[in-house]
Amino acid sequence: MRTLHLLLLITVAFCGCLNQKFLAKNQFVFKIEPSGNGKSEIKAYNTGNNKLQVGMSDSLGFLFIKKKDTAGTGFILPTVIESSFTPTAQYEMLSANKDYYFPELVYPQAGDANSNNLFIPPKKLKYYENNVIFQLVTTPLKVRPAITTKKRFKDSLGTQALAELNIGAAFGLKRSWYVYKARPNENGQNKSSVSLSGSFFLSIGGTNVKPITTRNFTQVDKTQPVASFGAIFSFGFNNLDIGISVGKDHLLVPSISSKWIYDGVIWYGLTLAYDIWK
Repeated sequence: MRTLHLLLLITVAFCGCLNQKFLAKNQFVFKIEPSGNGKSEIKAYNTGNNKLQVGMSDSLGFLFIKKKDTAGTGFILPTVIESSFTPTAQYEMLSANKDYYFPELVYPQAGDANSNNLFIPPKKLKYYENNVIFQLVTTPLKVRPAITTKKRFKDSLGTQALAELNIGAAFGLKRSWYVYKARPNENGQNKSSVSLSGSFFLSIGGTNVKPITTRNFTQVDKTQPVASFGAIFSFGFNNLDIGISVGKDHLLVPSISSKWIYDGVIWYGLTLAYDIWK
């Protein structure tokens, strides 16, 4: 029940800002602006303490940024990096795009009296995003609490930790905090992220059913098919999440499910999840 309340609070917090991106405070972005006579200038704009909603696209080694905020907030006054230069093809492309961009790797250059050569372009940009997610999930470890309400099983059925094979899907909400670096890493990636998410899952797998867990209805230990459902709260790095799950199992063999003492009983698990859509 506590888990359901937590997921409800997360849902309410996300509903007003799903699939939206926001720049973090005190971030620099850049823009090419005309300065007359076929010349251009680069300006660096800062977010200050404003919360700015933006749209983003990643192309040609740049992160293009378009302001979407409607609350009257905006960037603070710009710092001129390079003035009155004839743009190259790359900078003509940036100018034609008319959006803010990141990173700025070329300027400032020495020799232009109009440049603010004291300004050093930042090496990374931070922003965060709220998403609806669809994930592939598995719960390799389940912990079943001891049965204490059935006295005749109390001594023989303590807390159990089980390694089980299962796979399923989860649907939920995620907040991700991103860092976009000016220089890609050795794998050619500019972007990395950490995240927190809450989701509901459904999975199919197998569980070991023993005579003692069916009140001796079955005579031998046997792996039986089982459907699991529940909720996950997880921490993620890039597209991979690891989380704590709470769920229930239901045996898919009708003749045994009604005898299995763990049918519909809450368990706690360690769950791995991978984003297949976000």
